Amino acid sequence: MLIISSQYFFSASAQGMSSLDEWQKYKGASLLPLPSSGIAEGDAGLSDNLVVSAADPEFIIAKNESGILAYGSSSFWKLDASCQFDFKCASDSTTGWRDNSSLQISTRAGSGNWSWIASNEIPGLKSGEVYEITVHMKLNENVLQSHVGVEAYIEPSQRWQQIGHCPTGLDGPLKWSTYSCKITVPQGVSKIRLLLNAGWSTSPDREAVTWYDAISIKSSSHPAPALYDKSLKLEVVQDGLLQPTTMTFLGKEDYLVLQSGNGTVERFVNGTKLQEPLIDLNVSRYNGALGIAALKPNLSQQMNDMQEGIEAYVFIYYDESGLGRDCGCPANGSRLYRFELVDNGTKLVNPKLFISLPIGNTFPVMHEGGPIKIGPDGNVYLIAGDVRSVPEGGEVVKNKAINYEDGDEPDGRAGILRFNPDGKPVDEKGILGDHYPLSLYYAYGVRNSFGFAFDPLSGKMWDTENGPNYGDEVNLVEPGFNSGWAAVMGFEQVADEVVFSNSIIPDKVVNFEGKGVYSDPEFVWRYPVGPTALTFLASNKFGEHENDLLVADYQGNIYHFSLNDNRTELTLNGSLVDRIADDQQESNRIKFGEGFGIITDMQIGPDGDLYIVSYKDLGSIQSGPSDTSGKIYRVTSSSG
Repeated sequence: MLIISSQYFFSASAQGMSSLDEWQKYKGASLLPLPSSGIAEGDAGLSDNLVVSAADPEFIIAKNESGILAYGSSSFWKLDASCQFDFKCASDSTTGWRDNSSLQISTRAGSGNWSWIASNEIPGLKSGEVYEITVHMKLNENVLQSHVGVEAYIEPSQRWQQIGHCPTGLDGPLKWSTYSCKITVPQGVSKIRLLLNAGWSTSPDREAVTWYDAISIKSSSHPAPALYDKSLKLEVVQDGLLQPTTMTFLGKEDYLVLQSGNGTVERFVNGTKLQEPLIDLNVSRYNGALGIAALKPNLSQQMNDMQEGIEAYVFIYYDESGLGRDCGCPANGSRLYRFELVDNGTKLVNPKLFISLPIGNTFPVMHEGGPIKIGPDGNVYLIAGDVRSVPEGGEVVKNKAINYEDGDEPDGRAGILRFNPDGKPVDEKGILGDHYPLSLYYAYGVRNSFGFAFDPLSGKMWDTENGPNYGDEVNLVEPGFNSGWAAVMGFEQVADEVVFSNSIIPDKVVNFEGKGVYSDPEFVWRYPVGPTALTFLASNKFGEHENDLLVADYQGNIYHFSLNDNRTELTLNGSLVDRIADDQQESNRIKFGEGFGIITDMQIGPDGDLYIVSYKDLGSIQSGPSDTSGKIYRVTSSSG
C-alpha cells in the first residue's frame, strides 16, 4: 500500500483495506480511529508524523505531538499528470513492504530519466525544523538510481528547489528495504513536497521496475555539533567556506583548502585566508573538486632534486571542464594533477597530469572517489571509484578491476592508485602486473570511497567504501587487496537475494594470477550511512583514544573504533561482535560525535589537534558559489 503515514496512525479508507483491524494486521501498527472527513487545525494528542494515503482524501502533518498543522488533499500523489510518456504506474497486489500492495512504476527509458511524480504541497513548516523521512522500496535488476526526492518552495524566488533525497540513488536488484533520512527546512521555506523518482533502465529492451510503499515523514531533532567525550573541546576555526572537500597541511596553523563550490584552492595562515586563491580550477560542475594533498621536501627523500623556489608539490584530483572555465557540463575526465607551490606560497603553477580517468557519456559523473594521501613511504595515493557510467547502448562499463573476469583491462578506475612524486609507478613490476596502468594499482574492486588513512603504529592502510543499497564498509587494505566490487559488497554476494552473514568468499573474483587477494571488510553497516572521511587519532592530546580510528559519514556523524594489539582488527563487543551494525541503535553504540553536516575530511594537524571539514550544512539548499555553509572544526583536549 503506497502510503505516507505515521508509524501508528493510518486512515481506514486507504485502498485495499476495509477496516482498521486489517491495517493493524498487515502493517503491524497500533491504530486509533481518525475522523473520516478531515481533522481540524489545532487537534492535539496525535503522533508527530505525517499521514497521507494515495487513495485517501485526507492527510495529517503534526509537529512534536503538539497539534495538527495542515490537513486535506484529494490525491496526494499527482499520478495522472506524471504517469505517462516514458513511465507507467499501477497498483501491485502481489508485493509490498508488509502486505501484498504497493505502487509499481516501470519504464524502459534510458540514462538520466526519472519518473518525477510529485506530491501535493506539505505546508505549515518552519525554517530550521528537522524532519525524518522513512522510505520503503524494492527494485528489479534493471533499475538505476531510484529514490525519493525532497523539494522546498523558496518563497523569495517563488520556485521549487531540491533540498535532498532519501535514500541516495539506488540500483537494482533490491529486496524490500527501509531507508531513513533527515532534512532541515531551509530559511525562507514554509512548504515542501516529495518526488517519487523511479530510475531508468540499464537497457532499452529491459523493463526497470521500482516499487514504493509506506513512506513516512515525522518531526525530528537536528543535533548541534557535539562530541560525546566531554574532556574534548570543539571550536569552529573557519566558516563561510564554499563547499570544501579536503584540506592539507603545510605546517602548524598553515593549510590549504580545496573548495568545490568555486573550484579554488585557498591558503590559511594563523587562521587568516590569503587575499587571493592559489589557483582557480576549471571544474565541470560545482562539486567536481575532489581531493588535495601536499608534499614538502622534508617529507620525502624522493624530492631532494626539487627546484629552488618550489615550496611544495600539491596534488589535486578534480573533474576538469573542457570549456576552459567552470561549467555545469560534462568533464574531459576525472584527473589527477601535480602543481608546484611558488612565489612564497601564493600560487600553484606548472600542472603535470598524472592520470585522466575515462568517465563515459553520462553527466554528472558518479563514483569518482577523490581522497589523496601522502603515504609513509613518501608516495602519492589516490582512491578512484568505478567512475560508473552508462554509455550509449545502456551497458554498464566493465573491466577486470571491477571483478569482471571477461572485462576489459584495468584503466585506473575502481582502485587505490599509487604514484611516485613524478607520476610514475612506484615499482615498474607493479603489485598486480607490470603493464600500465595496472602497475599503478595498490588495491582494486573499489566501488566508491571518500576516505583512507595510514595507521600511525603499523603503517597499514585503512579505508571506507560506499555500498549500493547495503554494505557500507571499513577495510584493512593490504597491498594487492581486492575489495570485491562488483562481485561482493559488505559480507554479501551481489545477487537478487541479499543474505547477511559475517564471512563470505565470492565464487568468482579476479585475482590477477594470484597477486590480488580478496578479504572481508572489518566492519559493515547493514543500511547505508554514507561513510566518508577516515583518520587515526595520532596525538597524545586524545588520552585513552590515542591512535584509535575515527570514521565520519554523510549525515554528520563520527564513529569511534579501537584496534587490537596487532592493529589488524577492530575491537568490538556486544551486538557488534559480528562486525555488522544492523540498525541505528547499534550505530549509536560507536558514535564519537554528531551534527557536523556533510563531513568530507578529517585530519590530525601538526599541532596534534583533530580538524573536521564540513562540506555544507545538511539544511543548506544552495549550491556552488552561493553555498557558504562549509566549515572547518577543530577538536582538542579541554585541558590544552
